[in-house]
Amino acid sequence: MKYLINHLQSIIRRAVISMAIACLLVIPFLHLATQPVAAAPMNGQAVSPSQTEQIEREQAYEAAAGIAKDPDGMEEEYEKNLDAYYDRHPEENPNILQEAEELVETVIDDTTRSR
Repeated sequence: MKYLINHLQSIIRRAVISMAIACLLVIPFLHLATQPVAAAPMNGQAVSPSQTEQIEREQAYEAAAGIAKDPDGMEEEYEKNLDAYYDRHPEENPNILQEAEELVETVIDDTTRSR
């Protein structure tokens, strides 16, 4: 029985020492992980945009603000954006109505010519 107790004490002692060593090795890395400067060095470009980028942003904002003031301007801008989208993605263009209108016009033209 005494052997068993001594053996358990040595196992517990080794476990405590191992845990203490592991904590002492991990704690400095945890401290480094909380430091954003050490994790990712910052340069001036990442913090502030260049002057040309800033000017482009301001111009885009002013253009969008001008469009937003005029409801007709919003509709026109929407149509432009929609056309540009369909130019890039022709497979998604719902031009069935356009094709139907053209077909009706050709049928009407054909019937008027035959009379």
